[in-house]
Amino acid sequence: KRGEMTVRLNLGRLYYQQGSLPQALGYFHQALSLATEIEAKSEQFQGHLALAQAFKAQGDFQTALAHYEQFHSFKEMVFNTQADNRLKSLQVIHNTETAKREAEIYQLKNVALEQEISERTRVEAALRQAKSKLETAYAALSAASDQNQEELALARRVQNSLLPEPSHHWSDLQVI
Repeated sequence: KRGEMTVRLNLGRLYYQQGSLPQALGYFHQALSLATEIEAKSEQFQGHLALAQAFKAQGDFQTALAHYEQFHSFKEMVFNTQADNRLKSLQVIHNTETAKREAEIYQLKNVALEQEISERTRVEAALRQAKSKLETAYAALSAASDQNQEELALARRVQNSLLPEPSHHWSDLQVI
């Protein structure tokens, strides 16, 4: 129906340019009826403008004014709708760009967290290795300390078996 409406509007314009106003008015009315039927606001304002011009050329200024007012009303609706659509489109673009920037920020944070996790894993492994070495060294020192304690106890037993019992006179002796 949209194609038929456009053809009728163009035929009306052709007849209007040739000065054949009755035929032009007929096609303009048919085009406007189709535009109204399919709720094509843009074509409705074009139909009303064409009718306003044709009625003005015919000298019917009251009808021309009525169609011009309708033209203006529909044109305003169309342009407001287009402006709303442009605004919505800009909002979608803005929201998309914002989402992309946020995704990039989250990606960078994710990379930083992965690096931090990797670093912590490396440090934990190094700490486990150092703990193992310390435990091994502690065990070796503990074994050496136990051996030293045993040797010291043996040395005291040997000393006690070889030396006489201490006497209270020994405290009077001077160390040289």
